[in-house]
Amino acid sequence: MSEGQAEASMFEDQTEGAWISAYGTLANGTGVFIAIRGGGDEFKIEFARNVTHQRCAEIARDRSYGAFKWVPRQIASFAQVEGARCFAEGDPCKLTCKGLGCMCHPTLRICVSKSVGGAASEKLSPASVSHARSES
Repeated sequence: MSEGQAEASMFEDQTEGAWISAYGTLANGTGVFIAIRGGGDEFKIEFARNVTHQRCAEIARDRSYGAFKWVPRQIASFAQVEGARCFAEGDPCKLTCKGLGCMCHPTLRICVSKSVGGAASEKLSPASVSHARSES
């Protein structure tokens, strides 16, 4: 989580610290965002291409996303991030989840990705997927 940003903007930065150290906050990459709906059981994973870490933080703040992860293009292409599987899907998490497109749901504290249920819906440069957790 970025120092001071989480309290002010209410989003979590789940970017790996090593990536920021190696590539800085102004290198281009892919943004992965989680939008929380209702009480948190409904969420949407969205992607943005060719964005800096700094721009991801602005997008997360401006669009009230629950969390974001920035993946530098030196680590993976947009297609690799968008197509990545989350091998920890449904596992408990604290701050982040391993995997390019895998996010730690900020309220449920489980690993989630676009691979959970549903097909592609509306586009945020260029793909997003809606999900709702089923009550069992």
